[in-house]
Amino acid sequence: MVHAPWTYELPATGAAAENLDDYEARAADGAHVGIVTGLVERDGERYLLVDAGRLPPLLHRRLAFRWDDVGLVDHDALVVELACDRSHLEASALALDPALARHDARAEAVRIHRLPAELAHSGLPGQEGPVEGASALLVLVAAALSPWSLLPIVAVWGTRGLGGWDLAAFAVPVLFAVAAVGVAGYSLYREPHFGHHAHTRA
Repeated sequence: MVHAPWTYELPATGAAAENLDDYEARAADGAHVGIVTGLVERDGERYLLVDAGRLPPLLHRRLAFRWDDVGLVDHDALVVELACDRSHLEASALALDPALARHDARAEAVRIHRLPAELAHSGLPGQEGPVEGASALLVLVAAALSPWSLLPIVAVWGTRGLGGWDLAAFAVPVLFAVAAVGVAGYSLYREPHFGHHAHTRA
């Protein structure tokens, strides 16, 4: 993968989403690639910036794709589809150095704040918008098991008491709660538009 040597502009923390921000980036074969963090322009060429990190928000893997590598933008599904499948992403993407990120227009590749009309590729007519996946079920199960797992612990405590290593059983509901929060956070990153109605941004 080629590394981009130039600085690039990212939105300030807490800034409102613009144009393609927060859309899901997918490969041509439908594989999840990451979340779009912006559209920038440098020397007359436009690039789509994507955060493809596997453990957000702790780990980031910032990539840039030339606009020619974008297949279509579906504003109903809130998806940007790349023109190549996942096996060819390494050859198409430019790796961005996190140290070169800027939060102002002094970057070499500056943000495009309004999506130009010629960049609004049409989506597929009749395509369904985002639907909630199996991760939501995992969140519900883990959240439900957290309080219910306390019941057998309390029952044992009430009959014979707890001591020593028995007290470690209280870690079980805590683990279920942590799992629910972790899965919810990760699914929000991978599919941030669950439950959103279709819309088109400026």
